[in-house]
Amino acid sequence: SMVKMMTTYSTLKKVREGSVKLEDMITASPWASKIGGSQVYLKQGEQFSLNQLLEAVLVQSANDAATAIAEHLGGSVDGFVEVMNRDAQALGMSQSEFHTPHGLPPGKDQKPDLVSARDFGLLARALLREFPEVTNYTSLQTKEFRGGAFQMSNHNHLLRHFPGADGMKTG
Repeated sequence: SMVKMMTTYSTLKKVREGSVKLEDMITASPWASKIGGSQVYLKQGEQFSLNQLLEAVLVQSANDAATAIAEHLGGSVDGFVEVMNRDAQALGMSQSEFHTPHGLPPGKDQKPDLVSARDFGLLARALLREFPEVTNYTSLQTKEFRGGAFQMSNHNHLLRHFPGADGMKTG
C-alpha cells in the first residue's frame, strides 16, 4: 500500500508540470484489469478520469487503478516505475528501489519493491509540503466509485478512531 505514496507523488508531480490533467480520461488495459489484490475491479476498456483513479488508489488502495495510471502516464508500467525511481532519488530516498506502482508481492522472476522507513518519512513530508491537497483524498473514509455502484473504503482505521486524522497510507 505504501508504494502507492510514490505513485501518487509522481502522478501529482506530472499534474503540476502540466503534462497531464486530473480530468484526463484513462482506459483500463487488460493487464490493469487482471492485477489482483485490493482493487476497484476495473474492466478492460473502462474509462475513468485520472482524478477518479487517484481516489481509488488513495481510498481503496486499488492496485488496478495504480497500474492503469502507471501505464497511461509512463507509456508502460516499467516506464512509470523509472519515473518513480528518478523522483525518489531527487527526494533523497537513497534506500529505495521501486519495481511496481502498486507494491504487490513480486511474482516469479520479479524483484520486490524496497523502501526504508526513513525514505517513507521523506516521501510523506514531500507529499504534504508539495501537494497538501493529497489529504483531500487520504482523509476520505469512504467514496463512491462507478457512480455509486461500488463503495470504496479506506484501509486506514485511524481515520475512524482519531478525530482530525487525515491519512497518508497504511502498510
